[in-house]
Amino acid sequence: IRLVQEKAGQSERAVLEITKDMKRLDCAKRHLQKTITTLKRLHMLVHAVEQLRLACLLKPFANYKSASQLIDATRLLLKHFDAYTAKVEPMRLLSNKVTGLQFELNKGLVRGFRIVGFGVLKAMEMEDKERGG
Repeated sequence: IRLVQEKAGQSERAVLEITKDMKRLDCAKRHLQKTITTLKRLHMLVHAVEQLRLACLLKPFANYKSASQLIDATRLLLKHFDAYTAKVEPMRLLSNKVTGLQFELNKGLVRGFRIVGFGVLKAMEMEDKERGG
């Protein structure tokens, strides 16, 4: 009977060790999945910002259709990194870059509407007034 009890105790300890290892592996798996998801989102964000930058560079007018979709995508992706934007310099720079690109797009849209509505010369005159000159 004592031998059976010793073997049962050894088996129980072995099961507890295996269970503990399984819990650690499960926790590591969850952390790894979160890390991979975060890295994928970061990659998508960087790619979307670069595509937005390229859409803004087109002359004489930016590709507003593409830019509007990219702005939506960058906003959604930036929300996932809100906690890091204040603390991590590269995230802050990326967020500021998006804000700057949005400002440039807005300026271009206003310029385009002014050209259509008032003509090129009047639109340039209005821009000069806004700059203080």
